[in-house]
Amino acid sequence: ERVLFSPSFWFIASVILFVFKAAQLETKEALSFFQKSLFILALFAFGAYSWLTIQRNFQWRDTLTLMSADINDLSNSTLANYFYASNLQQASEKSTSDNTRTYYLEQAKKYYRQAIHISPGYSEAYFKMGMILEYHQGQYDSAFHYFYMARQSNTSNNPIQFQLAKSYYLKGSYTEADKLLSDLYTKLPYDTFTLFFYSQV
Repeated sequence: ERVLFSPSFWFIASVILFVFKAAQLETKEALSFFQKSLFILALFAFGAYSWLTIQRNFQWRDTLTLMSADINDLSNSTLANYFYASNLQQASEKSTSDNTRTYYLEQAKKYYRQAIHISPGYSEAYFKMGMILEYHQGQYDSAFHYFYMARQSNTSNNPIQFQLAKSYYLKGSYTEADKLLSDLYTKLPYDTFTLFFYSQV
């Protein structure tokens, strides 16, 4: 709607011309009852839609509020739920209040789960869910599950491979961690995190 705001002026102009044409308004003649009624009806419609537009501006202060206003109508969209969850996760990282941060993270998890429910093979949603569980909530076993599922869906993503390898390391499954880290080392020989955990293994 924002993109179409300027082009919509032509549509508004055509509506006004239609109303004037229908009412056959002439400034020098007294208005009939029909003309007055049509004019008042048009004015009422204009006022009502103006009020709705102004209200939307308050709902659309930023990306997060814009997505919050629409997400209930997009419950079957993988990307809408994923991007909304990502924005909630980013908002949690910027928040200075513990309660607000916790709220944003729980909401992010909710919408990542919804994205996974719609598209069980969507690796990025699993990965982001695992990142919240490990780095923000210290739930390493749950994080391992999501990293494992992400890796099942996408075997070429290096960050997913690293996080799963790290999870294996934290669980004490060094053989599995070694397989993933040795492969990752060949692809990223100068990555310090890979080198650190590979040397630990």
